[in-house]
Amino acid sequence: MLFATGLSRADTVIAGAGGETCEAWTKARKVQNRQPKDAVADSMMISWVQGFLSSKNSNGATILDVPDVSVLRFYTDKVCGRTPEAKIFSIADDLADLLIEQYSEKKRK
Repeated sequence: MLFATGLSRADTVIAGAGGETCEAWTKARKVQNRQPKDAVADSMMISWVQGFLSSKNSNGATILDVPDVSVLRFYTDKVCGRTPEAKIFSIADDLADLLIEQYSEKKRK
């Protein structure tokens, strides 16, 4: 649908924690002086990523297993460290593409 309307990823409207930036992710993930609201934000963002990846399984693009929370946090920490302006949605979408590609390669072998 987005391709039909000509919208790019940057023009996509995302609700919830997926619309947050890596700056918000990094703030929520700080261990020192962590506030309760930061722990909630961290949980909300990682849950949003899990839900987004899970939704790919229901849309016909099979990922099989959604990575463990610790893996998702590690991956997102790494990407956010390089691109603080990135949106959580973009990171989750890129990860989904990567997982789908890996699954497709496994199937071909």
